Amino acid sequence: MVSSTGHGHASLKRVHYASGRFAVANIVTACEVRNPAVCSTRFLHIYLQHYKDDLIVPRMKGTANVSLSLRELAQIPVRLPRVREQLRIVDLIGAVDDAIDSADIETASIKSAAATLRRMIFDELMNTFPESTAGQLFEVTLGRQKSARQLHGDNEIPYIRAANISDGSLSLSDVQSMNFSPEEQSKYGLYDGDVLVVEGGSIGQTAIWRGEVQGPVGFDKHVLRIRGLKDTSTSLYANQWARWCYETGRFEAQARGVTIKALGFQRAKAMAVPSAPFARQIEVAELLSSADAAAEFSLESANSLRTLRAELLSTLLSGTHRIPETYDGLAEV
Repeated sequence: MVSSTGHGHASLKRVHYASGRFAVANIVTACEVRNPAVCSTRFLHIYLQHYKDDLIVPRMKGTANVSLSLRELAQIPVRLPRVREQLRIVDLIGAVDDAIDSADIETASIKSAAATLRRMIFDELMNTFPESTAGQLFEVTLGRQKSARQLHGDNEIPYIRAANISDGSLSLSDVQSMNFSPEEQSKYGLYDGDVLVVEGGSIGQTAIWRGEVQGPVGFDKHVLRIRGLKDTSTSLYANQWARWCYETGRFEAQARGVTIKALGFQRAKAMAVPSAPFARQIEVAELLSSADAAAEFSLESANSLRTLRAELLSTLLSGTHRIPETYDGLAEV
């Protein structure tokens, strides 16, 4: 069994469950239950998937290609409650998984509807109002260049990079820091409502900064910051325009590069924006923001179910709590 990432790093993305006839590649290991009266295969799958980072990954060895030997795999301890309890756990977690799947489908449906609405509205705006450019209608700023010389100093602050931005949201579990002089903090500082767009990498993905990190925060040169101009445009309208450009491939069409494509600061500033009146911008942004909020709420519900699943498994698999026998009657209903 070989590491999912390789290059000297031990990792395992997922323990898969398979049934029926199938073949196993030479870098994959199949575990079969010897006695179904003692251990449920589905329970074993749930157990190993839940504890993979604690029980499997630490046993992976190697320099370049990190792997897990059959001998090491065979030594992994598995706590087995009675089979009936195993089956209750499998059934309960299966019900939670079904709820998660339903929530994911609902989220995808709402996001698709929001994107469709956004496309319809901006297509209409482009046909109704004169075109302006992003550089004329908004304040567009490219982030600070990163270099080894500027990483450390007396004014180190967190900064947002492309890896922190996904479609419509920020991932802040890994925020890095580098040195920004007071002048640079003034130029590259983020304020509530700023729109962030990935300029290089996952081109065009957007998010709104809501002051999630306290204190001054900057951004690097692979990120564009877009702000509305007083009495001319709003940041929320800029955000909806940027999402429209991402969803319809307009950002991607402007990107250049061979190995790693980049949108380019000047090309981004030259992109067309429907120059809708200020009041119409507010109306459009409010409508589309409501649609996005519905998708975010659905996503949060799905994530809450995932958290519930993990907490349930930790409690049930550790033996801290057992599912009562009365569950069997409920499961049959």
